[in-house]
Amino acid sequence: MSSYLDRRPGFANPAAILPSIAAAAHPDAALISFQPHHDQFQKLRRLYVKLRASAPKKPDASISASGPMLAPGQTHADVAVLRRRLDVAASGDASDVYDPTLVTAVKAFQTAAGLRADGFVGKKTRAALSADGSEKISSVLANMEEWRWMPEDLGKTHLFINVPSFSIDLVEDGKPVLSERVIAGKNSTQTPIFSKELTAIVLKPSWYLPDSIKLEKLLSAQRRGSPIENEGYKIKKGNKPVESWTVDWNTANLKDYAIFQPSGDRNALGDVKFLFHNKHSVYLHDTPMKSLFEASDRLFSHGCVRLRNPLSLAQRLLDDDKGPGAIKVKSLINDGPGNNQVTLDRPLPVHAGYFTVWVNADGETEFLGDPYGHEQRITLALQQKWDAIDKGADHLAAVDTQQLKAVSIQSAPKRVAQETAAPRRFAPPSGVTRTLAAPESKPEPKPVKYVEYRSDKDSVGEMMRQALQH
Repeated sequence: MSSYLDRRPGFANPAAILPSIAAAAHPDAALISFQPHHDQFQKLRRLYVKLRASAPKKPDASISASGPMLAPGQTHADVAVLRRRLDVAASGDASDVYDPTLVTAVKAFQTAAGLRADGFVGKKTRAALSADGSEKISSVLANMEEWRWMPEDLGKTHLFINVPSFSIDLVEDGKPVLSERVIAGKNSTQTPIFSKELTAIVLKPSWYLPDSIKLEKLLSAQRRGSPIENEGYKIKKGNKPVESWTVDWNTANLKDYAIFQPSGDRNALGDVKFLFHNKHSVYLHDTPMKSLFEASDRLFSHGCVRLRNPLSLAQRLLDDDKGPGAIKVKSLINDGPGNNQVTLDRPLPVHAGYFTVWVNADGETEFLGDPYGHEQRITLALQQKWDAIDKGADHLAAVDTQQLKAVSIQSAPKRVAQETAAPRRFAPPSGVTRTLAAPESKPEPKPVKYVEYRSDKDSVGEMMRQALQH
């Protein structure tokens, strides 16, 4: 199980299921009652039935997506293929005549496919008939399986993040009352899939870097030959402020130092963050990089979820929790103190989900992308193809708080490989010096590698040396 996926399926006790089905007046209904009761699961189940009904019945019944319009009463060679596709027998020997029985079957297919049921086989109907539907069916099944892993009770009011749609909804009584765009984690630093409770909202937050990002920022400063403070970061050892160039990073222990951005315009968290404590150290937060929300595939973060308009969400949640107007978010952000944490009286469930098929309120189905490959892995698992599942590097494993177990380095190899300037020597504050020769031509980026540190005896300088060697 990947550490990106925290969910575990709930299993009913077979010893309880079998007797209840045997004693039920309607065993089929009793069996169905063990399925998830979520609205989306039921919509997906109905969609699955439709897709199965419209799938080809015979392997040789593939009608061409291109061809003439077929009208009732017409005679054409494609009509015989259409009969095999919909499993409709001909009356007598006239298999190429588009008769009323076949028209009825075509209309039923068009209704199931969400098309206008007029009986005419034009471009859209041909396209639907030529598709075997197997990919859509497997996508729907994978999503139904994911709903089996969701909490049975999502909460009367809850926040629902769907990574493939890059969206977040505030849901009340089963209906979204506020929807917003979000940015999710990159493939190398994925947003984990789990459920927790939102317990606090922090206005004007400071950003304390996790160990995995500390090293990346130190390396970045090292490449530029300028202190990390130039990017708006500050460093503390315990409660004592320190300046990066006064630290011997060759012997320093990374976990002894806090690197952070104070609240303000340069802060990566923006004006607000939403806390729901979890082992991944991810949360919802603002961002000053608003232009990224215009991208269609918004995979830019280190794993946290960034919101386009977090102030509106914060005000709505605090109004619901404290009473309308009890806390004025904008005023506190403009004139209030930094790191102003407001604890919720009623914690709010937050569900980070991964659903690549979604049936909206109008009954329209959205087939979304599979950015992390979770749908593909679930499909392979359902098909018992365990050896074909790409497990990948699992760098979100829990980190020992006493020792730095592992740090992921990604940007260092690529940026070093792509260096095209004259030979350059890195400057303090690193404590590590390394001369880079300019390549004759710009090489292909090296594949991502992960550098592991198994002991806190590795100094930051040693970590940098190992990272630059990859």
